[in-house]
Amino acid sequence: AATSSGGREWRLMCEEARRAVGPANWEQAMADARTTVQALLADAPDAVARVVVASVAREACSAAARVLAHRAAAAARTAGSQADVARAVEDALGPTADILVPAAIGLLERMISPLS
Repeated sequence: AATSSGGREWRLMCEEARRAVGPANWEQAMADARTTVQALLADAPDAVARVVVASVAREACSAAARVLAHRAAAAARTAGSQADVARAVEDALGPTADILVPAAIGLLERMISPLS
């Protein structure tokens, strides 16, 4: 770190902090920091998995909604005006959104809950 940009200043700051708190306290603080970082890194795969699940769920919902919208629009387009198409798309997606919103909120609540 000493050769990187700002490394000299970082090393100096660490040395001064060590002097200020004393070597024994410094070593204990560094040991505590290592333990905490290791615990956080141990949970990293679970956190990444949660992000992947959310991304896949979002994409699946988006794809499903596009299919429903296209089907409704195609059916309405053959028999009606642009307003009929818009209404058909809204009618097709409305009930799906009514179901998905609570499920999405539940998924979000599980994802932001503490890792176990």
